[in-house]
Amino acid sequence: MNGTIGRMRLLPALVLILPTGCKTFTSVDEACHDKLGGEKHVSQDSAVEAMKRLNCYRRLVKVGRLRVDKPVQEVAEDHVDYMVNLESLDNYVPGTESSENIGFTGVDLNERLQRNDYQGDINGYARWELTPIRWHVNGADNVDYLFPDPWARQIYLQPVLIGGGMDEGQSNSVAEAEAGYVDRWSSYFTLLYHFPTNHPPVVYPRDGQVDIDPSYCDDIVGGALVEYGEIGYPITITMDANDISLISHSLQGPDGEVDTIVHLPGDMSWGFTLHGTIAITPLEPLQPSTEYTFNATVKYDGITHKVDNTYSTAAQNNRPTTFCGGGTTSLARSRVAASRTPIDPSALIDP
Repeated sequence: MNGTIGRMRLLPALVLILPTGCKTFTSVDEACHDKLGGEKHVSQDSAVEAMKRLNCYRRLVKVGRLRVDKPVQEVAEDHVDYMVNLESLDNYVPGTESSENIGFTGVDLNERLQRNDYQGDINGYARWELTPIRWHVNGADNVDYLFPDPWARQIYLQPVLIGGGMDEGQSNSVAEAEAGYVDRWSSYFTLLYHFPTNHPPVVYPRDGQVDIDPSYCDDIVGGALVEYGEIGYPITITMDANDISLISHSLQGPDGEVDTIVHLPGDMSWGFTLHGTIAITPLEPLQPSTEYTFNATVKYDGITHKVDNTYSTAAQNNRPTTFCGGGTTSLARSRVAASRTPIDPSALIDP
């Protein structure tokens, strides 16, 4: 039985790690591709556009593109239906469902996948993100909005995705309406991936990129970067490894070295850890239309790797409007659910 399951999941994994070609893209828009594998399984255009937009970033850094996995998509849609039926999202326990509520399909992701007859690779890991928000833009803009956040980016740039799904829904409960949140949306992005994969480190911004936002604001309640206010665009190095260290690094601009703050894997100031990812953030906004050079030496699982990336900032932020200092306002989003959890064979496979 286990061998059969392994073979069943092998093809999608191979499809996802095929080379993206020799072309080196210099911007997110340039790297976009109109096709999304498994698009027919997605019921909402906004969710399709979100996953396509994610693939723009993945193609830019030359990792395999996301493909929609039908059972995972169905689980994501069922969970959004569950959230929409809640009287309020304020007391929602991230990632879980209660059998006492309408639309219950399983206590957690593993149980929901099992109920949906998902037959996954027993070496796979699950990662999911849930963002209840009090405003909504289209799915592609939501990905652009979240991507600069190192915590979200570590999810989006995992080198080998097995599959995924996404859905969105609007909560119109009486309680929400009375509180003034008539357009309360919930987004549920589910990604299943392999870890580790022996893939080289994935660095963002990538070498030669020309569309980096000059500034960034962490607007997450309790976010690790909220206290710094408006800062420069974060740099991330994502590695498929557990033993990671940053030996040296520097970010050079027109006025010399830029001051940065470093967050390493396991840093709990993020609320959840940066799994396999180092985040290096400039403490001041970068200059627009300016070239920067980033150098670093990292060590992961005994391997030393050097990074030499030169990239340019855009004339202005391309990212959708954020709320600087929003970690203390009613408009702030909450980093409310994330987990990299081994898919337990006993939870997904009937003996």
